[in-house]
Amino acid sequence: MFCLPYAGGGASSYRGLLRELDGLTVTPIQLPGRENRITEPPAFTIGEIADEIEPATGEPYALYGHSMGARLAFEVARELRRRGLPPPARLYVGGGHPPHRKVPLAATADLPDETFIDQLVRRAGALPELKHEPELRELLLPVLRADFAWIKRYRYEPEPPLDTPIVAFTGLDDGEVAVPDLLGWARHTTAGFRLRTLVGGHLFVKDRPADVAALIAADVAGTHPLPASDEIHLWLSTPPTDAEDPEAARVLSAYGDDPDGGLIAVSHGAGDLA
Repeated sequence: MFCLPYAGGGASSYRGLLRELDGLTVTPIQLPGRENRITEPPAFTIGEIADEIEPATGEPYALYGHSMGARLAFEVARELRRRGLPPPARLYVGGGHPPHRKVPLAATADLPDETFIDQLVRRAGALPELKHEPELRELLLPVLRADFAWIKRYRYEPEPPLDTPIVAFTGLDDGEVAVPDLLGWARHTTAGFRLRTLVGGHLFVKDRPADVAALIAADVAGTHPLPASDEIHLWLSTPPTDAEDPEAARVLSAYGDDPDGGLIAVSHGAGDLA
């Protein structure tokens, strides 16, 4: 499973997931300008990331992207498809707005340093030390600026939905990306969509890696336990076929003894579902 980082993050952001996820090789992608690539300019392209992953596409693989990384992983999957390569078995997206939606936090990209950092700390779980430690700020601010410039420049270009199942994760305490926002990912796949919630804020993949690992392991094993009292499980049924309403979607929420065939509640809507 190749992992793409959130804005300002490096490969070490997935150290916890690597430790907790047994039976699946976790391979974080290190973008330029961070950690062991600190001497390189903090710039990247989707094509360069796809180049790193392409040699592994001959075997089953998955992509996980968190926040900005969710958008990167989505675009990498589309780039690999353009190259005629096998698709990922899963696209896991955590804490990321769907690609056709604007990222509200991108509006902070051009703010002065102090205000920019304050917004990231308050809204996105960035390290509070960025406010008070000049050395840390000097190290991370250029990467954060470059990443948010990429997010702000990003423009979604319509293409056919992916033939890859998408599983989205969201933290119940995430003030930036709410549950209804994550439902928008359903329109980008013809192979099924699931939404899983877990306790945590925006950077739950770093703060609660065991919880994320458990959900991924269950998905890989094909086991889908019933929701706990503090969870929401949603999944998309068959892809929409109504030519007059191509974005129509059916979302099923299952409760009962059999999550694949028990009592279900069905809701219909267009575009993003709440």
